[in-house]
Amino acid sequence: MMSKSEGHSMDFLKQKLESVLADARAKQDDSYREIVWKGMRVPINNEKIRLSIINAQVSSADMDKVDSNDEKISLFDKIFMSYSEAQRRVKEDTTISGPNKATLLEYLSYSILKKTIDRNLLLVQSLESKIDLQDFEPDSKKKQAKADELVRLYESLLQNMAEMSELVKGSDHMAADTLDAKTLFFKAIRCFYLAMSYVKNSKWKESVLLYDKCRSYIATATKLHAQSLTADKALVEKLYEIEKKANGASHYARARAYLDTVRAEKTDDKLDSKNVVGDLLSGIDKYDSSFLERKKLVNFPPEYQVIFCKAVLFDVALEMCQFPDLEDRKKPAKSGGWFSSFFSRSNKN
Repeated sequence: MMSKSEGHSMDFLKQKLESVLADARAKQDDSYREIVWKGMRVPINNEKIRLSIINAQVSSADMDKVDSNDEKISLFDKIFMSYSEAQRRVKEDTTISGPNKATLLEYLSYSILKKTIDRNLLLVQSLESKIDLQDFEPDSKKKQAKADELVRLYESLLQNMAEMSELVKGSDHMAADTLDAKTLFFKAIRCFYLAMSYVKNSKWKESVLLYDKCRSYIATATKLHAQSLTADKALVEKLYEIEKKANGASHYARARAYLDTVRAEKTDDKLDSKNVVGDLLSGIDKYDSSFLERKKLVNFPPEYQVIFCKAVLFDVALEMCQFPDLEDRKKPAKSGGWFSSFFSRSNKN
């Protein structure tokens, strides 16, 4: 078992060996005696600046030799440290003339931005491999932090692309066209994942608009990539893949938005009992999908209805009738015999 002192000594020897190897490579390599930026050749006379740039290039070359993302992230950190050190030394070196210093700083800034984009794309690839579209259903219990993280990463990528476009503006039209195509590519995927986060929150109309915007960006980006001589085939293939996913997700969001509209109408109808339609036949003049759930075309047996026992018209007609006077046709009353006459006499008395 190795003691702590032996472990520290081994780490020190390892760092020393890496430093010696880097110095040996730097002495053998004369390719960074000058840099070419925007058609200008700028010599690098400061050996420390040159070594910092070479160390960054060596770390970039080692990127292909590792497989795990953690090791690659560690190499990216070394690259950023080397370029940042080179920037600091350029700013501190008073022997470099003003135009050459500005050119070197632009070159180093461009290199840092390029490697920052590569690192963010590595993080994006790692997150996208873990994403499932079904995780963004409103009923899904899984968290949507992945989509939010992807949106933030693509926003960072767009910011990096904007800064790179400013650096190459007016110097290389081919590079500018490639950057514009990649910018649209990043905007399209950002809209796609932003729409997925809206789907998670059941905001169907917003997600439909974002999916449509995503497809619009993809169409424009595809044209730019077709016109560009340095088109990235991997990005073009991913554009087609995202377009297929956006088409399917857009149709799904539209269907869910329509279902929500139908459910809202049904809720309003329940609140107003007069507008409730129970079957297809009774609501034939008004569309209502409730009969689909009830599977009821007609109301059978029919409900009872209250009716009058006789028509009201007959009572009104009776009141309007005028009958003739028949008093003259009455017959006189007949006599009641001796018994009735006896009582009539006693009443007179």
